[in-house]
Amino acid sequence: RLDYLWFLGYGLDDAIPNHSVLSKARRRWGPEVFESIFLRSVSQCVERGLVGGKRLHMDGCLVDADASQGSLVKSDPEMVEHLRAAYAMQERKLECPSVEPIVPSGNDEPPV
Repeated sequence: RLDYLWFLGYGLDDAIPNHSVLSKARRRWGPEVFESIFLRSVSQCVERGLVGGKRLHMDGCLVDADASQGSLVKSDPEMVEHLRAAYAMQERKLECPSVEPIVPSGNDEPPV
């Protein structure tokens, strides 16, 4: 995606990191450090106006599961309820008509 390449400072011909870099970083640094880096990155995007929280985008690609029936673990009922509540909150955002449309400013410069 060209927008992601631009945002991350990559050119069209630059080599980009493999998607496994995030998993390796999480294993190497631990979940606490990884989460703090992730949260700091998101807050910097919010501060610079790149993330506003008014829209929700999700990836809808289908991915084949790589799990056996024997590896499935029954979820904690408390966790299931938490996930249902979080999903309902996200679903309400999709139904909210108060989202303002993005109107081009006529300025072709990328955001700073």
